[in-house]
Amino acid sequence: MKYYAGIGSRFATKEILNICYDYGKILAKNNYILRSGHADGCDIAFENGCDLINDEKEELKEIFLPWKNFNGSDSIHYFVNHIPENIEKITKENYPLWYNSSIAVKYLHARNTQQILGENADNYSDFVVCYSDRSYDDPAKIGGTMYGIKLAMKYKIPVFNLYLENQRIMFKEFIDNIS
Repeated sequence: MKYYAGIGSRFATKEILNICYDYGKILAKNNYILRSGHADGCDIAFENGCDLINDEKEELKEIFLPWKNFNGSDSIHYFVNHIPENIEKITKENYPLWYNSSIAVKYLHARNTQQILGENADNYSDFVVCYSDRSYDDPAKIGGTMYGIKLAMKYKIPVFNLYLENQRIMFKEFIDNIS
């Protein structure tokens, strides 16, 4: 199986959301399994593109939620009573604000860990395609997408940030080659 994390800003432009939607369709047609989190913006755009091909079944997507019915999703992948110990350990080690975060924020970032590393952190995504206009070097800018980017980089998972022109071109070439 081939997995990818399709994530990104809630504030992406319509142009970027359309690109995410199109890539979600193309990747689903080529049997790539989407991992995302049903957040507004890029996450839902990737998921909607995937669903168009996938007929809204779970077969070509793993939508990780911090809790049941997050943002209206009916995904079966959510934390029931607690964050699994291995996911919590990884998230705690990599999210710099863990100890100052609310329970909700901890659950949100734990599900971000699953998007990148898989449900049990033992089946990594093959790559991350995302959109973030935040600087990678600013430790204070550590929202969900940036956390995902930094986690993927730590685990040597390729990241294609559609905000960066060279990465957008490289990913378009990848898409053209699989289509």
